Amino acid sequence: MSLNFTFKNEIKAFVNLSMQQVDAVRRASILGLFVSIIRATPVDTGRLRANWLTNVGQPGDGSSEATDPTGAAAIARVSQNMGGLNDVVYFNNNLPYAERIEYDGWSAQAPEGMVRVNVARWQKIVEQAAEAQKRRGGGK
Repeated sequence: MSLNFTFKNEIKAFVNLSMQQVDAVRRASILGLFVSIIRATPVDTGRLRANWLTNVGQPGDGSSEATDPTGAAAIARVSQNMGGLNDVVYFNNNLPYAERIEYDGWSAQAPEGMVRVNVARWQKIVEQAAEAQKRRGGGK
């Protein structure tokens, strides 16, 4: 009986650790993608960068007159709103010209857009996050 109890506890511990590692890779991947998009967002006044919204469960609504030329505030919001392992994390920008910049080449700073070029790198972002987790000892 004691051996069975010990084995069950070891399995539980393994599952818990594995889920923590998966979540760490998920969080690092989300952060990597969203930060890349924010940094790829062209800056005139910084309003477009300020209007990147990160929400759990549903897309963000509205827009702001705020500016964020460095993207620091938008990146902070990403860090605070990554949810848990089973959550859907939304990242959107409701400014009307965001779509035009993304698809219509409205910005010489981002002629190929800001979202598409980074989403195309998703697999690489996840691989890098997983490798970093492994180096930290999470992939033994």
